[in-house]
Amino acid sequence: MTLCVAAQCVDNSKDKVVVAFEFSMESGIAQAEIEQRKLNWIGCEHFPVLMAGTHSRCRELIGHISQAWHERAGGVAFVACCREGIKRFKHMLANEYVGARLGMSYDDLLGKKRIAVPRAQYSELLTDIARMKLGGELLIVCFDGGESELVRIQDDGTLELCSNFAAIGSGMFIAESVFFQREYMRGNNLANSLYHVYEAMRLGAHGPGVGTTFIMGVVQFHSGMNDALWTFVEPGYLNLLEGEFQNFGPKPLKKQVIHRNFLRKLYLLKDMPLKAKKKKAPAATGDRNTQS
Repeated sequence: MTLCVAAQCVDNSKDKVVVAFEFSMESGIAQAEIEQRKLNWIGCEHFPVLMAGTHSRCRELIGHISQAWHERAGGVAFVACCREGIKRFKHMLANEYVGARLGMSYDDLLGKKRIAVPRAQYSELLTDIARMKLGGELLIVCFDGGESELVRIQDDGTLELCSNFAAIGSGMFIAESVFFQREYMRGNNLANSLYHVYEAMRLGAHGPGVGTTFIMGVVQFHSGMNDALWTFVEPGYLNLLEGEFQNFGPKPLKKQVIHRNFLRKLYLLKDMPLKAKKKKAPAATGDRNTQS
């Protein structure tokens, strides 16, 4: 798997988005940090798309969304085109699966030729198709009137409009927990956003299959060119962010005086008997035969 992160911010009264993605590739038996293009584009506006999962499946899904966006009628929102692209891609996957199993198309299976398929097998095929995954996840940065939107498409085909920040990949939950811990909001300035995304990528690297080498960039929309402009963060600035991470990121615990005192009290209580022993009566003194 992988980790891709995007966070909205404001710079000079302009809406911008800081994005990052890492390099790792993983198979069923091995993993390596091999540079792979996990960044793609949609439409003439060049909306950036970050990919996680099977690279070829992600590119096919992007192709269907791009086609739906190209064919859109006036007034159709980008999110509606994304949903149409997902529907077309799922139909393609179902057609591919049925063709491999029966040598017929998915439409034929749903049509008159269904009578040639045994009822039990027909039910099994439809169940498998219903459970079919996309094979990847997408995180799309789009702009509507200069205002950024984060569109996340998950492996099960669910589309979600995210606010403030979003992540995909196996390190998603760790990375997003960093933003929640920092109470991140889209009104943050660019400098703070760059650090928060860097911190999320560094800590998200603890997720399964996530690499430690990554690329960061800043996206903004140019209304005059009707295009999304991309600027990579230079390695020198990444070194500065690493220095900030050493100052503000999680650190090893030092000696905890209060903690040790608390444990010492617990140990004392532990060594004490559960019930106090009864004291013996003091021995009598003087001659027993002496009477008062």
